[in-house]
Amino acid sequence: MNLSILVSLLLLSPLFSFAQSPVTVSYDQHIELAEQYNRAYRFDESIAELEVAMEIAKQDNNERQLLDVEISLAEMMRRTQNYLKGIEILDAPGNYKKYPDLHVRRLGRLAALYGEGDYFEETFSDDVNVVDSIQQFLSEALQIAIANDFLEQEAGLQNELGLFIMRQNSRKASIPHLERSAEIFLELGDTVNYIRPMIFLMENELEFGNLNRFDKIANDLLALVNGNNWYNVEADLFKMIGNRYLSVGDSLNHCQWQMKADKNHLEVQKIINNDRMISYEVLYETEKFQREAFEAKIFALEKSQDLDKERLKNQNLYLLLALLLIIILAFGLIYFRERSLKKALAKTNQDLHLSNEKYQLLMVESNHRIKNNLQMVISMFDYSDENMSVEQQKINQKISAKIHTISSLHNHLTLEKHNELVDLGVYLFDILALYDSLDNHFKLVTSFESIQIRSEKIVYFGLILNEMLSNTLEHHNGSKKEIQISLLPNNGAWVFRYCDHSKMDNNHSTGTGTELIQQLITRVGGTDLVFKKSIGLYQFSFHA
Repeated sequence: MNLSILVSLLLLSPLFSFAQSPVTVSYDQHIELAEQYNRAYRFDESIAELEVAMEIAKQDNNERQLLDVEISLAEMMRRTQNYLKGIEILDAPGNYKKYPDLHVRRLGRLAALYGEGDYFEETFSDDVNVVDSIQQFLSEALQIAIANDFLEQEAGLQNELGLFIMRQNSRKASIPHLERSAEIFLELGDTVNYIRPMIFLMENELEFGNLNRFDKIANDLLALVNGNNWYNVEADLFKMIGNRYLSVGDSLNHCQWQMKADKNHLEVQKIINNDRMISYEVLYETEKFQREAFEAKIFALEKSQDLDKERLKNQNLYLLLALLLIIILAFGLIYFRERSLKKALAKTNQDLHLSNEKYQLLMVESNHRIKNNLQMVISMFDYSDENMSVEQQKINQKISAKIHTISSLHNHLTLEKHNELVDLGVYLFDILALYDSLDNHFKLVTSFESIQIRSEKIVYFGLILNEMLSNTLEHHNGSKKEIQISLLPNNGAWVFRYCDHSKMDNNHSTGTGTELIQQLITRVGGTDLVFKKSIGLYQFSFHA
C-alpha cells in the first residue's frame, strides 16, 4: 500500500508544479490598461485596474507607486463625480512631501475636487470654506513648484490660480499670475498653452474697457493660431473676440466670431470621438494580446508538464518494473477510465450535434426575420409618404433606399453563406433593380466581373452605389442621360467606376452626400480615389 501511494505521488507531482506556477501582470501594465479604459470612458474598469495596481504597490512596499496610483484613483473619482471619495483618498496619510512632484499633483487634484464638487454637486456642508481651500491648495502647490524649479507645473498653476482669482472678482490681482504663466509657457515653447492665459488677460482688458490693448493681444494670438488647427484654443479665442464685439453692440461681427467658435467646438468633439474610438481599438487589441499571451503561457506550462512527466517516467522505470502487479492494476484503472471518458465524449458529441442543429435553425430564422423586419420598416416609410411634403418624401425615399440596400444583402445569406462570401456584382445588380425609374430616364451601362466579398463588408458597397444613384436622380444636370458602372480587375486589385456625365456644382461636390461616399469608400479599404465633378465620375481601387 505504501509503494502504491509513492507511485501515485511521483506521477502527480508535475500537476502540482503546474498549478503553482503564477501568471502575473506588472504594475505598469495595469496602469497603462487603466489609462486606456479611461480614454475609452470605461471608468469602472479603469478604477478596477488602478485598485489592482495599488495592491501590487503595497505588496512591493513601493511608496512612490502607491502615492502615484492614489492620485490617479482620486482623479477617477473626480471624473465620475464622486468628489467626497476622491478627497478622502487624498486626505489619507501619505508621505507626499518626500516626492515634491507628486505633492504638487496631489494639491492640484484636491483643488479640482473642491472646485467641481462645489460647482456641480454642492457636495460640501456650509462650514467648509471651499474658496479658501481651493486658493490654499493652489498657492501651496505653486510654492513647491517654484522651489523645485518645476517650470511646466508652475506655468499651469499660475494660470489656474490667476483664473480662480479672476473668477472671484479680483481681476487686477489675477493679472500677475496670468502674465507669469504666459511668460513661462512662451519660454518653454508651448505656444498652445501660452494662448490660454493670454485669453484670460484679454477678458480682463475687455472688462476694464481697454479695447486697444484687447485688439493688440487678439491680433497677436490670431497670427499664432492661423493654420495650426488648434481647435480648442481657437474656439475660446474666437468666442472672446465675439464678446468684444457684443460689448460694443456689433451683433453681426459677434455672430460671425461665435459661429467660428462653434465650428471649432465641433472639430474638438470630432477629435475626442476619434480618440475614443482609437482607445476602444487599442483596448480590444490589448485585451486580445493579453488573452493570447496568457493562453501561450498556459500552453508552455502544459508542455513543460508533459516533459516533466516523461522524465519522471524514465527516472522511475525501475520502480514500475518492480511493481508489475501495481502497473497491471493501474492499466486496468486507466482502461475503465478511458471507457468512461469515451462514453462522456460520445454524450458531449451528441449534445454538440443537437446544439449545432438548433444553431442552424436559429440562424435561418434570424436571417428571415431580419429581412421581414426591414421590409416592414420600408413599408412604414412608404405609407407615411402620403401625408408629407415633397421635401420630406425625398428624405424618406433616401432612408428607404438605404434600408433596401441592407435588406438586399439578406437575399444572399443562406445558412451556408452566412457571414461568408457573396458575389459583389450580383449584389450590385440587386441594388440597381431597386431603382425602377432608372430605365425610364437613363441608359444604364454596366460591366461587372465576379468577385467574392465577405458579407459583413459588402453592405458598404451597396450603400456607396445607393448614394451615387440617389445623387444622380436628384442632381443630374447633364445632357447625356447615361450611367456607366463597372467593376473590373486591375493589377491584382479591383477598380470600381461610376460616371453619370453630370457636372456637379461646388455645393454638391462638397456636400454631405459626397462626404458620406468618401467615408464609405474608406470603410471598404478603397484607395486611389478619383473624383471629377465636371463629369460626375467616382473611381477607386480596393482588394477583395
